[in-house]
Amino acid sequence: SEAGFQQVTLATNGRMLAYPRLARTLAQAGLGRVATSLHADVPSIHDGITGVAGSWRQTMAGIRNLVAAGVATEASVRITRPSLPRLEGAVKLLRAAGVRAVHLRCPAPRGRVLEDPGVLVPYAAALPVMVRLLRSSPGMDLTVQGVPFCLLPSDLAMKALESRPEVQAVKEKVEEVRQQVEEVKQQVQEVKKEVQQEVKKQAAAAVEMAKKE
Repeated sequence: SEAGFQQVTLATNGRMLAYPRLARTLAQAGLGRVATSLHADVPSIHDGITGVAGSWRQTMAGIRNLVAAGVATEASVRITRPSLPRLEGAVKLLRAAGVRAVHLRCPAPRGRVLEDPGVLVPYAAALPVMVRLLRSSPGMDLTVQGVPFCLLPSDLAMKALESRPEVQAVKEKVEEVRQQVEEVKQQVQEVKKEVQQEVKKQAAAAVEMAKKE
C-alpha cells in the first residue's frame, strides 16, 4: 500500500460489508484480507449465538461481496453445543461461497461464554467431527484453534502446528533469507565471470605485447 504496509487485514463480523459498495471501496483502497466468523449454516443458530436477528444473512452477504471484490476472506466457526451438529454444513457453505480458509475454534471459558457455560462442547465430542472434516477437506485451508494439539492424531497435530501464525512467520523469514542467499550466490557468479573475462583479456593483451617485442 501507499502507507508502506505489505498487507492490510480487517477483523470484522462482516455485517456492514453486506453493502456491496463498501466491500468494493475497501478492496480498491488496498484491503487484502478479511477475517470474519460464521457459526452455522442456518440463520437460527448463528443469530442465537450472536444475539442479533438477521446477523447470519448480513454476514453471508458480506462474505460474498468480499469474495466478489477479490478480497481474500477467511472465517472462524465457533464450536458450541448448538453449532456442533451444523459444523460440516457451515464448512461446506463457506467453501461454496469462496472462503479461502476456515478455522474451527473451540471457545475458551471466558467473556460471554461464562454467562452460559453450558454451550461449551467437551473435546471428546468435538474432536471426532473436527478430525473428520480435516481429513475430508485436503484441498481447503482448514485449521483448528482452541484445542490442545496433543489430542489430535500426530499427522493432523503437525499440520495444526505448522499453521500457527508464529510458525508461518518463521517459515516466511527462512524463505526470505533463502532468496537473499540465492541472490548473493548469483552476484558472486557474475563477479567471478567478470574477473575471469578480465584475466583472459589481460592475458591476451600480454601475449600480444610479447609478440611485438
